[in-house]
Amino acid sequence: ESVTKLSATERYKYFIKRIADWESMYSLKKGDQWAISEVEETKVISFWSAPAFAAVHIEGPWRNYKIFEMDLEKFIRDLNTELENY
Repeated sequence: ESVTKLSATERYKYFIKRIADWESMYSLKKGDQWAISEVEETKVISFWSAPAFAAVHIEGPWRNYKIFEMDLEKFIRDLNTELENY
């Protein structure tokens, strides 16, 4: 079954399992700028467990963004520092 057809909870479980297994995740960036969404007045950076899932979102305002791979260790160690800038 396609991951996109899973419930939100099942997609979350899939994401956690994949990033734990592969120790990497993907997002979209243009230079140093993350692809940011706003949900109920909260800024959000999306992460995906595979580059193909991220690639689906390279359109509209993010059409010039590139897939960015981040290993899990770096995410845990460094992302909090980067997020302080937002």
